[in-house]
Parts: sequence; structure tokens; C-alpha cells
Amino acid sequence: MTIAAATPFIWQSARVLEQRRFLALFADGPVEPVLTCLDGYRCVDGGYGFALEPDGRGPGSQPVAALFALAIAEQLGGISRVAERLDGYFSSVTCPDGGLRFVDPAIDGYPRAPWWQFTEEPVGSLIPTANILGILHRAGVEQKWMDAATEFCWAAIDRLTSTHPYELNACVQFLDAFSSDRAVEAAARLGRICREQELVALPAGGGEVPGGTHEERFFPHLYASSPVSHAARWFSAEELAWSLDLLAAEQQPDGGWPVPWAVWTPVVEHEWRPVLTIDALCTLRAYGRAI
Repeated sequence: MTIAAATPFIWQSARVLEQRRFLALFADGPVEPVLTCLDGYRCVDGGYGFALEPDGRGPGSQPVAALFALAIAEQLGGISRVAERLDGYFSSVTCPDGGLRFVDPAIDGYPRAPWWQFTEEPVGSLIPTANILGILHRAGVEQKWMDAATEFCWAAIDRLTSTHPYELNACVQFLDAFSSDRAVEAAARLGRICREQELVALPAGGGEVPGGTHEERFFPHLYASSPVSHAARWFSAEELAWSLDLLAAEQQPDGGWPVPWAVWTPVVEHEWRPVLTIDALCTLRAYGRAI
């Protein structure tokens, strides 16, 4: 399990965006070409679309596509450029409750994953909102729409008594932007929910995603993608080591990591695997695993 083993896979299979990102992260490549690649996915309203997030294959902007762009920019130190361009878009699509939709109706009529469902009523979702705000708050970004969105996330987290892994993970990403007593206490409460409701895969089982495939489970390293995450306190050192061992063992003979959720059209497997490969290598590196 090495970066060397992943390298031919990236060059054989990845989009230009992931090839450039791989170079920047693991071969001292320049950051600017990665940000330039992201520009190709921008929409006229300032958001991102065009299957930047592979499961939504339409030309319209989507909050989760904006999240995809921000996550890359944060990783590479280009957050200010991407965030500034998204400010107007986020302001224009914020729901009355302060949150961002999971799926915008702009996807209607275009191919999308079966779980990309939307309602006509604009209702915020923690999945994009909390993830996006976590990135922006960590970077010290301040935008007018963020005040109401932040209150939306705090209120939703305070109300949470049952959830599912993707929503719980979004909450963690939001809380990781804060070191306050409120964030520490909220994270501890969510950690209890995680274990009590078996929302994490441990040697004894658990972690299943409702409606997901047999392989689609949430492991400790997915909640705590780095050892400084609040979620790292949810698990013992042995549980995290077990999780990271499994992650390392998932590298396939071709050097890439598999897609654990349903592949609803062949192209998404082709596009997701390089993304997941880079993510896996970054997580292993964050924990000091030799890669």
C-alpha cells in the first residue's frame, strides 16, 4: 500500500482535476492548475455543477458540488479564491430556515443518483450546510449568509436525537471548526449517539448506511479523518488502528480504492475511484501511516 502503487492508477483512470490534485498533494506539484481545473465546473450563478460531484450530472449549480470545490481548495490552501466566488451563490440559494438544500431542483431533467431527491419546498439540510460551514469557519471566512446558516446548524445539532451516518459526519465537520465548550459538549453527545445507535462500524459490527450497499458502512476514520477531529475522542486507539488497517487493506491491485456505495451508472465508478483514492491516502498520511 503506497503512493507509488496508486500513481499508475491515477494516470490511467483519473480526471484531469484529480491528476492535478494528486500531483499537488503527493509530488510537490503546483496548486494553481488545480484551482484552474475547478474553474471549468463553474456555473453562471457562481456555483459549481457539470458533475464536479460525480453523482449529479447536470449543468446547474448544486450545494454539494460547491462543497466538493471548497474541500479541495481547503486541502490545497486556495480557500479564499473559491470561497469569494461562491459568496453570491450561497446567498442566492439559502433557504428561509438558513440552511442549504441537499439537492437543488436545477438537477431536474438531468441524470443523477437515485438518492439525489429534492422537494419543491426549500428546506435546508445539514449534509451540505454543516460541511460547507465547517470549511469556511476553519478558514476564518466571513460572509453575510453564514450567520443564519450557522444558527441553522447549531439548532439542528442541538435537536438531534437520531440520525444517519452522512448527517452525523456533516455535524462533525461543522463542530471541528470550533474549540468552544459548546462544540466539545455537542461532539461528546453526538459520539454517544453514534455508538448507542450503532452508526459506526466496529469489530462487533454496526455502521450500516440505511438503503446502502453491504459495503457502505461508516468506519471510525470516516468520522475522524484526522487525529485532531472531535470525533477522534469517540474511539479508542485500538478501534482507530483497526479502522485504518482496513482502509489500507482496501487498496485494490490496480492501486485505487473501491466505491463502497451503489454504482448507478458506470461513469461514476470511473470518476469516484480516483477521488476516494486521494482521500484514503490523505487520511492515512494524517495518522502518520507510511504511504
